[in-house]
Amino acid sequence: MEPEHEPSRFDDTEPDDSQDSDYNGSSSTDSVTSSFDDTDFSVEDVSQYHVDVEMDFEGHFGTKPSVARRRVESEFESDVSDSLHSVEESYSDSGKKKKKKKKKKKRLSKFNIATDMDNPDFKVGMIFSSREVLKEAIKNFSLQNKYIIKLKFNDNRRVKAVCKHGCPWVLWASRLNRHDPLDHTWQIKTLNNEHMCSREFKNINLTSKTIAKKYLHLFVADRNLKPAALREAVMHDYVFPVPQSKCYRAREMTLEIIEGKHKSQYSRLYDYLVELRLSNPGTTTVCKLDDKVFERVYICLQACKEGFKACRTIICLDGCHLKGYDQGHILAAVGIDANDCIYPIAYVVVDSENNSSWSWFLELLTEDLGLTNLYHVSFMTDKQKLKFTGKALKDALWKAARATYMREYEVALAEMNALSTKAHDWLRDPLGELATKLQQEIIPLISIQRAIKELQHNHQQSM
Repeated sequence: MEPEHEPSRFDDTEPDDSQDSDYNGSSSTDSVTSSFDDTDFSVEDVSQYHVDVEMDFEGHFGTKPSVARRRVESEFESDVSDSLHSVEESYSDSGKKKKKKKKKKKRLSKFNIATDMDNPDFKVGMIFSSREVLKEAIKNFSLQNKYIIKLKFNDNRRVKAVCKHGCPWVLWASRLNRHDPLDHTWQIKTLNNEHMCSREFKNINLTSKTIAKKYLHLFVADRNLKPAALREAVMHDYVFPVPQSKCYRAREMTLEIIEGKHKSQYSRLYDYLVELRLSNPGTTTVCKLDDKVFERVYICLQACKEGFKACRTIICLDGCHLKGYDQGHILAAVGIDANDCIYPIAYVVVDSENNSSWSWFLELLTEDLGLTNLYHVSFMTDKQKLKFTGKALKDALWKAARATYMREYEVALAEMNALSTKAHDWLRDPLGELATKLQQEIIPLISIQRAIKELQHNHQQSM
């Protein structure tokens, strides 16, 4: 319903006191009340009703609403605001409850090799970069906590680690994304981290390979570290008694990591020989193979050849065992310079010390030094240690060696002849069969080889 009299909002005339009194009277109030019935509006029409009332009162009273208008307006505003506020609060409360129900996803813990490998702490959902890292972490966990943990299953799809029989500790891990061949990430799916067993002080997981990786820094600082010192270091860190043989194997592994594999060095042998010939022209290098397998190598530097011309005509021959990874023998020829010091001439590395290796060495040596006549060259070897023994023969030998004049030397030889005729004859001819072989076999062979080279050279010039 609309009121019977609706004053204009743009009426500039001010109401007089009589009109104001009429509105303040009961009749006016009743007319207003009768003109607005409760059935004419609802809660949904509050805003429209509010505007009509405002227009009605503002049209009559301008900027000074009456007490009745303020009372009515405040009542409707309070009712509407209460009802609307309760609805908004209900929606806001439900939204807060929904937000509380939404939980953040837990981030998967990642295993850091640099910080977590020394003392691993496993958790369900922990991810590893590869299966090898997971296995190494399980092994270090076993060593640090002194439990014997074994891998029951270990393949490309799963890894299951268990403790000894009767202990509930178990770890189950598998690939995080097994359908992606490029993703090698592994994740712990099941973990029971409780132990019901006692600690052990003898662990099978402490292998020589593990010791080599753990104590690599010690051998980097000192490559001559003894296995006994390595054993003490392991005992101090893990309280595990380690056999001496295991420390020897760990030492070999660490040196192999630092210096490289010994077998791979043979593939660079030819590069080494070429470098020797380039850096010192005239150097002789000979490498002999047996079915593509290294057998012998001979090296004689050009500087050593030239320097021997100013040395005494004495050549000392000797050999010794090589105690390295591949064993073998080294044979050397040295001279004596003007200062009575040892002067190296040539050396060979052979598989064993025998007649064949010595003959091969002396053939190349005499050719390099140009020895066509061996009567003016003295050869010294250690063969007396092999044939003649005893303190009496040794004293007689040194008496002859210290003789300063010929008569004293002959007396010493006579005493040696009385002790052993064979020793006396050997001292008269120290080279014996070796000198005969050099004179009869090696020198003619070298002469033949030189003659063949001269013929080839002449043939090339004629062409």
